[in-house]
Amino acid sequence: MMNNKWKIILIGVTCLAVGLFSVLPTIAIRFDMGSEFKGIWPERNGDRLYYFARIQEVLDGHEEINHPYFFEHKDETYPQATLAERFQAGLVSFVGMNVPDVQVLLDFLAPALICFLFYLVFTSLGVGWGYALTASALLSSVISGGFVKPVHPQLTLPLLLMFLLFWSKLVLGAKRLQYALIAGITLGLLFLTYFYHWSFIIVVLGLYCFVLLVRKDYSLLKYHAILLFVALLIGSPYLLSVSNGFDSPHHLETAIRVGVYYSHLPETIPRLLVGLLWFGFFLCWGYVSSSYAKKEYVVIAVLLAANVIYPNHQIISGLILQNANHWSFMPPFFFALGAAYVITETLKLHRVRTSLFVYLIIGLTGILFIVPAVRLARYNFSATQYVKTFAGTAEDISRQSYRPLLDWINSRSRDAVFFGSRDLLRFIPAYTHGNVYYTDYAFNLPGSDQEVVERALLSHYFDPEFFEDPNFGMSVDSRILWTQAAQTERNTHQFHRFFGISYEETYGLEQE
Repeated sequence: MMNNKWKIILIGVTCLAVGLFSVLPTIAIRFDMGSEFKGIWPERNGDRLYYFARIQEVLDGHEEINHPYFFEHKDETYPQATLAERFQAGLVSFVGMNVPDVQVLLDFLAPALICFLFYLVFTSLGVGWGYALTASALLSSVISGGFVKPVHPQLTLPLLLMFLLFWSKLVLGAKRLQYALIAGITLGLLFLTYFYHWSFIIVVLGLYCFVLLVRKDYSLLKYHAILLFVALLIGSPYLLSVSNGFDSPHHLETAIRVGVYYSHLPETIPRLLVGLLWFGFFLCWGYVSSSYAKKEYVVIAVLLAANVIYPNHQIISGLILQNANHWSFMPPFFFALGAAYVITETLKLHRVRTSLFVYLIIGLTGILFIVPAVRLARYNFSATQYVKTFAGTAEDISRQSYRPLLDWINSRSRDAVFFGSRDLLRFIPAYTHGNVYYTDYAFNLPGSDQEVVERALLSHYFDPEFFEDPNFGMSVDSRILWTQAAQTERNTHQFHRFFGISYEETYGLEQE
C-alpha cells in the first residue's frame, strides 16, 4: 500500500504533467522561432482568437461584450454570460501582461487544476484513488486533446467540477448547510459564465429531487432549496440580461444563426444510444451488486440519466439549443466516473462472487468506457500531429510581420475600424483596441441577416475571383449565416437519412 506522502507526490506530478501536455507545444514553438518570434502566438484552435477578442473588449471598456468585432451593435443587448471574460481581463490587468501572453500561463495552470478537480470529484464519490487519478489524467490529456481553449473550458469547467464536488458532499451528509451554500455559490457563478453547464445542473438537481420524493426522503429537499435560492440570487444579473435580450432588434435572426430552431428529433442518435446503453448498464449493475441503495451510486446514476435527457430535451420541448454540439466531452467524463466506480465496487465483491463475474463486469465496463473515449480522442488528439506542433510553421512565422501594424493600431484611438485580409482581421480584435469590418464569427453575434451577408460579400472587395464562385465560397460546413443551424439540422435528420425517409431541409446550402 502506498502511503499518503507518495500519493500526494504522485497526484501533484500527474497534474503538473497534464499542464505541461497542454502548454508544451506552444512553448516549444516559441523557442523554435527564436528571434523571429515577435509576440504573435501560434493558434491551433479557432476559438482562441474569438475569446481573446471578447477579453480585449472588456479591457476596452465594453464589459457587456455585445459585439467584440464591429463598431456597431455595442449598445444592443446580447443575452449572454460574461463573468469569465471579465475575470480573465482583470487577471490580465493585474499581472500587467497582454491577453495572449497571460493565456500561455493559463494553458498550463488551468489543465493542471482541472485534472486535480476531476480527481477530487471521483474520490468524493467512492472511486479508488488509483482509478480516479488514471481517469483524471486521461480525461485531461489525450481524450480531450488538452484543455487549451480559453474561458471555456479553462475557467468554466473548474466551476462545474467544484459544484459537483460540493453538491456530492451535501448529498453524502457532511456539513449540509455549509456545502449547500458553497454549491449554490458555484452554481450562481455558472449562471454568470456558461449556459451549457448551469442548464445541465438544473436537470441533475431536478432528477435528484425527484428521486428524493419517490423515496419519501424529505430531509435534503430544504438544502436543495437553499442551494437554488443562493444560485438564483447570484445569477440574477444574467437572468435579467436574457429577459432584456428578447427585445433586441435582431434577436430572432441571431438565435437562428447560432443554431436555435424547432425539432423533436435527437441531435445525435449514436450519442443517444450510447448514453442509454450506459445508463441501462449502470442500473443493471447496481441491482446485481446490490449497490443501488448507496448515496454515491444514486448521484452517478442521476448524472448518467441527465446525460441522456439534457442533450435530447428537444424530444419533449421541441426547441434545439445545440446541446449535443457543446456536449462532446461531457459523456466520456460521466462514463469514466461510472466505469471507475463500477470497477472499484466490483473488486470489493471478490470474496462473495466468482472471479469470472468480476472479470466479466470489469471487461464490459472497460469496453463501454474505452469505445466512446477512443472515438473522442481520435477527434481531439493525434500523437503524430502533437509532435509536429512543436515546430513553428511558415504561417506562424509569417504572422510575426503583423507586429508593427498591431502596435500602430494600438497607438490609435480605441474602437477605430480596420479593413484587411481575412487572416489579419482575426488578429486585430484579439491583439488591439481596434474593430474590424468583418469576421467569420459574425453570424454568432447581433445584427440582421442582411447586414451579415453584405459585410461578408464586401469583405472580398479586393478579391474579384470570389464573386465568380456560384456559392460565394460557401461549403456544406462553412457558411455566412447558417453554419451552426445546418450542422445541427444534419444531426437531427440522421434518422431520416438512415431509413431513406424524405424531409424538408430548412438550412441547406442551396437555400442559403
